[in-house]
Amino acid sequence: MQEKYCLNHRDVAAVGQCHQCHKPVCGKCLVTAPNGKFCSPECQKKNQNFKDGYKEPKLHGPGLVSQLAGLAVGVGVLMLLIHGGVRFLGLNFLAGVDMIGKVLGK
Repeated sequence: MQEKYCLNHRDVAAVGQCHQCHKPVCGKCLVTAPNGKFCSPECQKKNQNFKDGYKEPKLHGPGLVSQLAGLAVGVGVLMLLIHGGVRFLGLNFLAGVDMIGKVLGK
């Protein structure tokens, strides 16, 4: 593995790289801040400005599990309505799609 040297001091081995621009820096040039290690105060500020402007994406609406549960409930209610229409209201044209009646054998 090739040793990296500081971007400002070409004869000094780098001890790390800038969190913003990824350039190698020596211990003398390294700027340590709460948001990382940087090659300069400018890179540290750029990184901080980015983090200050970043917002977590918001999830809108129900998740997949909730949507699937709602779909299952909807299908179940529809099946009950069809079965009730065939069994109690005499809507025999729905008999072909009456899954509850087929399962119960009625």
